[in-house]
Amino acid sequence: MRKGWIESALGELASWQGGITPSMAVGGFWEDGQIPWISSGDVIGLSSHGTQKFVTQLALAETSLKLLPIGTVVVVVRSGILAHTLPVSILDVPSTINQDIKAGIPHSNVLGRYLLCILQSRSQEILDSCRKTGTTVQSIGTDGLLNLPVTVPSLQEQRRIVDLVSSVDTYIDALQKQADVARDARNAVLHELLSAGGDDWTETTLGETLEIARGGSPRPIKDYVTREEDGVNWVRIGDASASSKYIYQTEQKIRREGISRSRQVEVGDFILSNSMSFGRPYIMRTAGCIHDGWLLFSKVEKYFDEDFLYNLLMSNSVQKQFDSLAAGSGVRNLNKEVVKEVVVSIPPLEVQREIAAVANGMDEFIIAVEQAVENAMSLRSGLLSDLLSGEHEIPKSYDRFLKAA
Repeated sequence: MRKGWIESALGELASWQGGITPSMAVGGFWEDGQIPWISSGDVIGLSSHGTQKFVTQLALAETSLKLLPIGTVVVVVRSGILAHTLPVSILDVPSTINQDIKAGIPHSNVLGRYLLCILQSRSQEILDSCRKTGTTVQSIGTDGLLNLPVTVPSLQEQRRIVDLVSSVDTYIDALQKQADVARDARNAVLHELLSAGGDDWTETTLGETLEIARGGSPRPIKDYVTREEDGVNWVRIGDASASSKYIYQTEQKIRREGISRSRQVEVGDFILSNSMSFGRPYIMRTAGCIHDGWLLFSKVEKYFDEDFLYNLLMSNSVQKQFDSLAAGSGVRNLNKEVVKEVVVSIPPLEVQREIAAVANGMDEFIIAVEQAVENAMSLRSGLLSDLLSGEHEIPKSYDRFLKAA
């Protein structure tokens, strides 16, 4: 370890505190509240989206809630859905927090954003120590979090590290905005093309042009999951990437005896999610069986070009119909009967191919920008690991650049 760096524990770098949820039954705690009350669902994208709930000054006075200062306080979600990344952020408005969050107020020798860098760099290590309390809901033990061993340089070097990482963040933000603008432009162009109409366009429904069937799950599924080579691909929602229109592989397989209790799909088949993130279409690039969270569209080639149908199903007009037809007050879902009612306008195949070509061309640009974002995120991760190790020194001349900036 280089001179000036010290070994410590995460708990020694800040004063840590948790929050609470004021009782909904107690009058004056919520109604007309003006103070942001941060829950675990708010932490991802906190700086741009804020919170949807507010508490009153009375809630602060009558409970153990504390108003946290802005700009330096790091908030960590310690309980909730922690499957992939550790949700962390920095408060940008005076706020209070609920019981699922730990807030760290850095000591005078630690920058808030350096503390944030530590948590981001050690995210996987922290998650690996999670105590599972359910299928997806987990909690991080306070002791494990606060006893995490860390190394800390001087404030001056912390500023250099934070500035370098922030410059990469600025670049990533610019790329993401570029991708967002491109997606908006694509959607606007696609809307115009799909709304053009003409005498040779046909207004119909999905049920009149496609065969629609629901998937099926052999139960209990644990009795059918297999690692054997002759197993059949088992297509679950988790196998579908939000950024792809294809499904190439599956994480699990089921025994061949489960085929008769499920629904088989072949390469080229269209499937549509009917629950949770409902209304999302995918094109199969592998064969297998789909569970009952999917709908299968067959006989596509009779009326549709493959790429055109995908873009049609993803269009605002069709997605709005899915949203209005989805049933359920909690977890909303679609079924094959309501999907059959979705109204679509279909041009001749030649026009379909022209529309799909325009959309595909714009998609290629979006995919290239998204790949650049992934590359930059990978660079950021490597940069964090190198800088926080204390093995790579940032030249002191960098301070002159910081001062000038």
